[in-house]
Amino acid sequence: MQNGQINNLEKMYAKKKIIYLLYLWGTFFVSVSIVLILYFSKVNDLVISIVIFSLFISMFIVLFYCKAKISFYDLRQRYQLLLDKSKGLEKTDCQFDNQWLDSLQKHGYQSVVNGNNYAIFYSIKKSLSKKSFLKTNFIEIVSIIRNPSLDFYATEIENEFKNLWIDLEKKYRLNKQVIIHFKKFDSFDVKVKNDLDRIVSYREGDNYLININCGFFPGEKSLYYLHSDKYYPNIYYKHAVETIKEIVTY
Repeated sequence: MQNGQINNLEKMYAKKKIIYLLYLWGTFFVSVSIVLILYFSKVNDLVISIVIFSLFISMFIVLFYCKAKISFYDLRQRYQLLLDKSKGLEKTDCQFDNQWLDSLQKHGYQSVVNGNNYAIFYSIKKSLSKKSFLKTNFIEIVSIIRNPSLDFYATEIENEFKNLWIDLEKKYRLNKQVIIHFKKFDSFDVKVKNDLDRIVSYREGDNYLININCGFFPGEKSLYYLHSDKYYPNIYYKHAVETIKEIVTY
């Protein structure tokens, strides 16, 4: 039943996206038609100029509004597709202990913070985008949340990311951020799953912000994070999933 509900949501978002796209194109063709009719009807040039100016302002407003709606529903559709195709729990031999933390440095990550509440590592990598004219890089961050009461999006952790970005953005020409959280849980249930499913997969042009939450369940020797081996919302989400698979194997 849950998959059916998700499929219906995905279809609804797809339809809404198409509706706003048709509305945008419809407004464009109506505007062009009005201008052509006035032109061939030999209407006064001043009247045509006023109409064109009014239509231009209207088109700008419609474009701004529709673009925002299309982007919103596109993100929601991709998220629902990811939920629908989610792989679920995966078995893992990784213990996420000190030995694993040492292995992160072997994978090229540098330590930023290693405290009682959380540890943060980062690595700078070359952009995966091939269409960009400027050579840019992206920062990949791995955080290990040790305090069970600390939220994935806790202010203190977000501030660590913000400060790291400010320090490195200009130096490495960063315009993308991939964040991977790890946190231990006693057991896997619906509440925990919903918490882990609060991912971020945002794209605006060539700018990306990816945030994936990984839950480790020692009693079941399992790992859960929202992913699919058949579908990825974008290339950086795919990269993040491949990175997770790589760093938990050591």
